[in-house]
Formats: sequence, C-alpha cells, structure tokens
Amino acid sequence: MEEEEEEELKDDREHGREENREREPEELVQTYKNKFTGHYSSNTIKGVAFYGPNSEYVMSGSDDACIYIWERKTAKLLRILQGHESIVNCIVGNPHQPMIASSGIDKVIKLWENTGDFPSEEELEERRREMEEITTQNGSGQRRETMHLEDMCVQQ
Repeated sequence: MEEEEEEELKDDREHGREENREREPEELVQTYKNKFTGHYSSNTIKGVAFYGPNSEYVMSGSDDACIYIWERKTAKLLRILQGHESIVNCIVGNPHQPMIASSGIDKVIKLWENTGDFPSEEELEERRREMEEITTQNGSGQRRETMHLEDMCVQQ
C-alpha cells in the first residue's frame, strides 16, 4: 500500500468511514411506476404535466419541437403534436376544458384544442406511422442534428 493510500485509510478509520470503503455500491431502488419514452430532451429542461379530467394522460415537450402525450396507466405513446418551430419546454393543460398551452424557445405560445370529428381508421394509422418515425429518429439521434446552438436562448 502506498503512503498516500495508508494516510487516507487512517483518516477514514479516525472518522468512522472505514466500513464504507469496502462496501459495494448498493443497487438503486426503482420507485417510479411508469417510464415514458419517445421524446428527446438534451438541450433544455422540459416541463411534464398531467392532462385530462382525471389526469389520465402525461404530456411533455421535446427538443424536436413536438408535444408528446402518453396514457398515464400504460405509458403508451398516444399522440405527437407538431407545430412549434423549435424546442418545446413548457406545457400545461386547461383544468376546465380540453385545451393545452405550450411554449418553447421559438417565442410563441400555442393553444391546442380538439377540432373536428374523431379521426378515421386511415388517419389513425397515418398518425401511428408518423409517431413511429419520429420516435425512431429521436432514438437514433437523427433529429438532434437539426437543433442548433443559436436556436437556444434565455427565455424572457
């Protein structure tokens, strides 16, 4: 044992830390109920919000300028809303009506609400294909290249 290590061990013994040196790191305990994936977040912090009359959905912004909506109980990705020009950081649901407000670094606040009839099976299938393509791109890093540092700014 080198002199420096002996000195550290002596200091640990004096301060009651010796037993901690020999322990293996304990495994982290999983305390979360669900894991929501598909979105991309690396440039800025994103807000996450519950949505629906009984908080049955979870929403988040993403670096790919989209809003992601998952089913809370199953963590299944249900919808990706596209419309911002850049990163979406903040998202909140209206507590009294089915409306979402979102904002990001594109300096615009958008209000989203359902319009029209329930989508047809063909429209739903097209949405599923788009969601698969977007989440695949997010996982592979293809979309990350479209985010430029000059797009990042301090929000006011």
